[in-house]
Amino acid sequence: MFRSQNNIRCLALALFALLFLLDIQLNAQIVQNKNNAQSQWVYAGNLENDYFSRRRLILLSATEGWLGGRRKAADPTSHNTKSPLYRLKGNNWYFEDSFPVTTDRTYEFSAYDKNNLVVIVHTGEAYYDSLHVWSYQNSTWTEEIVKPGIFPQASAMVSPDEIWIVGNHGRMLHKKNGIWTYRPLSLDTTAMKEANLMDIKMLNSDFGWVVGRRGTIASYDGKKWSFVSLPEELISTPFLSVDITNDGAVWLATDNGLILRYFQENWTQFTDKNSGTLCSISMQSPTSGWAVGSYGRILKYDGQEWSRAHSPMSDQLTSIQVLNDSTGWIAGSTTLFKLKDVRSHPYRIEMTDEKTEVDKLKGNTAIMKDLDGDLYN
Repeated sequence: MFRSQNNIRCLALALFALLFLLDIQLNAQIVQNKNNAQSQWVYAGNLENDYFSRRRLILLSATEGWLGGRRKAADPTSHNTKSPLYRLKGNNWYFEDSFPVTTDRTYEFSAYDKNNLVVIVHTGEAYYDSLHVWSYQNSTWTEEIVKPGIFPQASAMVSPDEIWIVGNHGRMLHKKNGIWTYRPLSLDTTAMKEANLMDIKMLNSDFGWVVGRRGTIASYDGKKWSFVSLPEELISTPFLSVDITNDGAVWLATDNGLILRYFQENWTQFTDKNSGTLCSISMQSPTSGWAVGSYGRILKYDGQEWSRAHSPMSDQLTSIQVLNDSTGWIAGSTTLFKLKDVRSHPYRIEMTDEKTEVDKLKGNTAIMKDLDGDLYN
């Protein structure tokens, strides 16, 4: 009797599988799945030299991007004079052999497009004495030495002719029309020492945001930077990363694990404090975004809440850039991950028997659930 029941079960499953594959309607109909896209992160392999740690990336398109980092202190390949600057061409990252400088640090950089890049180079000199800025325009590298300098943390290339560089102690440098201007934030001496600026996002010459430690956040209107008032519980928040969605909302990731949104003068907190560092945030729309941080944490926003996504590793993830469901990269301290669009089968079986239904789909296989038990007994 037991064997007979198993045989009936196998025959029933085989019948439904046949109906599914042949698109035959027999007390069932084949209907199209909607919203069946799923994105997951996959290991993308090592780069040419494992003795460089990857710190920051810029993704310009599915096949164009830049990646910077630093040379590890214990580098057994000391004879290697290549600087840690990579370029995405197609599906692979390559050393940018045209870069004419030997440096151990290239993670302060920004790009306007594939033909316009600026890299702030560490030469061993004190940053505050002078800043060495290398510009890449139409396959040609040129150097500018800016005095006095700042300790750089981030930059934004608004156009090939306009650049912002921000850094420690609330200091900024702004280049426009070929002229560099020192533009520190208006802070008292004590506050300025703690206001290390960690990220900047410029949408155009007249609109942008800068964020930093000790609750530093300011907006730009084309003429001046204006501080934003914070709720009491956020006054000392260490902001690390900022992005802006097309509705004007400002999204922030912090060193103490918060994801925050500032929209129409209102603050919304999405995650709990002290849940680990969040190093980088990348928003695709007001209802879709990603963030990464310590312990391999990857968070995904679905328009309602931020939730933990599967991570291929437990090391720190330092930078993320996502353009859409199938185009994105994560830079970790020693590795790279690529976003892959994994879709379920575009069709499902919808049963006319109310007591039998398709529970879910895996690849081309329909997994059925018998609610009243008449299929298996």
